Amino acid sequence: MFRVICFTLLLCISLPLWADENTTLGQLQQATIDEPNSIKAWDRYGQALARSGRFSEANRAFSTALKIDPADKHTRYHMALAYAWGGDYAEAIRRYERLLKDHADDPAIRLDYGQTLAWNKQFDDARREYQAILNVHPQHTEAMRHLALLTAWETDYQNANQWIEQALQIAPDDARLYITLGEILTWKGDLQDAITAFEKSDRLTANNPDTVLKLAQAYEWLGRSREATDTHKRAITIKGDAVDAYIGLSRIYLQNRQYQLAEDVLRSASAQFPANQQISELVANLATAQKWNIKTVLHFIEPLLFVTVLLTLFAYIRKFGRVVPHHYTGAKALIWLLPVFTVVTIAAYGFSLFSGAYYAEAETVGQIVEIINIILLSTFFFVLLWLLRFGRKTRSQTVLAIGAHPDDIEFGCGASLLRLREEGCDTYGLILTAGLAGFASNEDPDLRLQEARASAKRLALNEVFIHDFPDTNLAEHKDRIKQVIEDTVKQLKPDIIFTHNDHDVHSDHRTVHDATREAARGAYTILSYENPNTPPSFKPNYFLDVGGYINDKISALAKHKSQADKTYTAPDVVRSNAGFRGSQAKVQYAEAFECIRVLDKVSAA
Repeated sequence: MFRVICFTLLLCISLPLWADENTTLGQLQQATIDEPNSIKAWDRYGQALARSGRFSEANRAFSTALKIDPADKHTRYHMALAYAWGGDYAEAIRRYERLLKDHADDPAIRLDYGQTLAWNKQFDDARREYQAILNVHPQHTEAMRHLALLTAWETDYQNANQWIEQALQIAPDDARLYITLGEILTWKGDLQDAITAFEKSDRLTANNPDTVLKLAQAYEWLGRSREATDTHKRAITIKGDAVDAYIGLSRIYLQNRQYQLAEDVLRSASAQFPANQQISELVANLATAQKWNIKTVLHFIEPLLFVTVLLTLFAYIRKFGRVVPHHYTGAKALIWLLPVFTVVTIAAYGFSLFSGAYYAEAETVGQIVEIINIILLSTFFFVLLWLLRFGRKTRSQTVLAIGAHPDDIEFGCGASLLRLREEGCDTYGLILTAGLAGFASNEDPDLRLQEARASAKRLALNEVFIHDFPDTNLAEHKDRIKQVIEDTVKQLKPDIIFTHNDHDVHSDHRTVHDATREAARGAYTILSYENPNTPPSFKPNYFLDVGGYINDKISALAKHKSQADKTYTAPDVVRSNAGFRGSQAKVQYAEAFECIRVLDKVSAA
């Protein structure tokens, strides 16, 4: 995600320096033929090639220009930018450093140099360059904006806001500052304030497509479908190739079951972006939704039957035990179900007769209902016979939560673990490191282990397994980590596995995610959770209502006293994040997950 941020900033800074968009590559190439000794012609041609993503050709054009004048500042600058755009950060950094030896007082060059350092994950060096600009130019708002983004990415939202506020005092009408403020607030989870910032930026600019798109996405994440729909449409009107706007608009239509509108948008999007994977997935989702919609109309009796069965099972659970796996499902209990399903059969027949006033095929419908109910009753009869011979206590579900560091599982799925534990599941934790990288060197190294075990006790885990792989360096031990996870899975045989998501910017988290997916090759439900380092690209599609467990989750996080200075552990932040996910799930508080694999037989909801 941070690379995306940096790339966006690089575009914003550099685009004014590139050649006129209305000038074609062909025209610029012809200019180099007509004026082969013109450094300006070769420089403009190289810029256009770089903007088109043809970085190798761009660098050849810049090299030709520098043969004419090796000291040309603009060409050297554009060549460094091209290397950065092309992903060759090391070469870009070397060229910036040579350029700064001759032009140390140019803040634009130093700013792009700092950004390339950040892109190469040299964050301390990048911060030094931004600060160097401010030492000479104390009112340089772009340097402040870059510092704000860098600080926010490290989840230090308070200092990030201070940088933005300082910049806004100098340039109160700078739309880019409000965009950056909105992005920071989005990462923090303050979507309402983020919308206010994006709206301010939108008022200051004349239909900037990036601002409009960010505003539309914020509306969507907050559940304001109407505003999100209108704003996505405006983004498409402003910029016809705004692929994210098409995706967001079609996603809203699908969620609201406006299938024809979704189809119209996706048809247009598919024509423009035939290779886009997200659009292809949405087209498949639309086809499935339409298929099931037709099936509901044609086979109207099936939903009624299923609802009746569910209500019956609910009544059964209420009578004989809160959680089915925790009571004896023997022959005696099943005998009670047989007359219940007989009543279901009679009710279904009555419905089929009633439907004759509306459907000419009432007789056929009745036959379908009869067959379905006979199958159900026959199934329960044979299950009864089986239980008479082999009846036993059904095992409870087993849940395994996997985290790279202490407090990861608490933040990502702590409330869900509490809920599942109360519902009768056996819950376990697996932590791969002792988390010593985020720990003061003068403190007792065993303290984090003690905190982790205290937190596990607060979550009521059956057991927590803690390993000592090197913190921040898990990628080099992926094979051993995979083996540890595989051994734990074989031992516990979990029905549900929680783990990190693959969007996470923390390399340890991504390593654990990949190792989990490889190790858990069997038939398990696997859900990936979010952490403070999870960027906005995390798109949850599974939510657990945890309204009654937020205070307990906060209490579990509080056991990690050595991490009390981290803003993401603050009770207000935890509640805010759970409230945001709850608004998406239409409940007060929720935890959000991306489904890696979900099996109905172990559904936890």
